Amino acid sequence: MIYRRYRTILEVKWCDAKSFSEWLGDDEIDKKIDDPEVCYSMGYFVRKTRKHLCITSTYTDDKDSRDGGLLKIPHGCIIRVKEVKRERSKRKRRNR
Repeated sequence: MIYRRYRTILEVKWCDAKSFSEWLGDDEIDKKIDDPEVCYSMGYFVRKTRKHLCITSTYTDDKDSRDGGLLKIPHGCIIRVKEVKRERSKRKRRNR
């Protein structure tokens, strides 16, 4: 999918890293390895680099600090990217 338009709304399904701090036996390791940590994130498209897809959760009209909540997802972790269509509000016109 090509997503080039700045601030297009995207839903990203991706696999996150997982860590376990306790001691594990072979059987426990096998169970944990086969259990991926699938995440879903939605945000406004900011940039696509060679290594990452960048989305932001919030933006403003301020030129100096316009994006907040930046999330960089490595391409190797992305399972699916889907563009979310914006619904346009239908205002009722008043009879004048």
